[in-house]
Amino acid sequence: MGQTARAVLDPRYRFERIVSFEPAPPCWPSLEAIDDPRFELCGFGLWSETCRGELYDPGNPAASVFPDYLPERRISEEVASIGLVRASDWLATNIGDGEVVFMKLNCEGAEAEIVEDLRASGQLRRIYNLMVFFDVRKSASLRRREAPLRKRLRRAGYRNIAFSEDVVHGRTHAEGIRCWLDLVGARESLPLDELRRRHGDLLASLSQRTGRRARYEHWLRDHVYQWLPGGSKRAARAIWRRLPVRR
Repeated sequence: MGQTARAVLDPRYRFERIVSFEPAPPCWPSLEAIDDPRFELCGFGLWSETCRGELYDPGNPAASVFPDYLPERRISEEVASIGLVRASDWLATNIGDGEVVFMKLNCEGAEAEIVEDLRASGQLRRIYNLMVFFDVRKSASLRRREAPLRKRLRRAGYRNIAFSEDVVHGRTHAEGIRCWLDLVGARESLPLDELRRRHGDLLASLSQRTGRRARYEHWLRDHVYQWLPGGSKRAARAIWRRLPVRR
């Protein structure tokens, strides 16, 4: 509904172009209401090929192209036909060499497919920083994709990837997005190579995170925390966060 777009319109970042990919028609009016010449709405989703797809429960914030994605949160049985565009093709056509690109993927399970396409095509290396929400954890058919994908990225030496659990912190969505951007240098108007040099150590460290703790926490929320009374739930979280689990 434009929460991220409105957060990055903050003048502190001085972005020249802001692109929102949204395949769900019910969301378009809110995005079209954003009155800023830098903002562009692409009424399709990113994917690993250009095709038509099905979006389950398109009026729901948890709408997904996967039928088993958070089925307990469905509000309707509606299915919409949507446009999908191969992510690597879009970047190759729309992003020039040397441009400083910040990309957020929060795609209700489609992020693994998109990252794989960007990796296989070589387009991923052209992005200054890609921040990923691994929503595949919320789908029984997809959750096993995260760990192998992250391992392939680490082995290939990527130094331009961040993961939401490490960089998105704040009381609101906007605060979380700005936390990520501030951390990786979005306030600095520097050329791409200089930004990479200045923040290289941090970017490399963030890219090496395994996500093991986050996956364990997600499993605990689903299988343990939800059954505990309030006080026990808080105590269990505090104990868990002190355990030496590799990040």
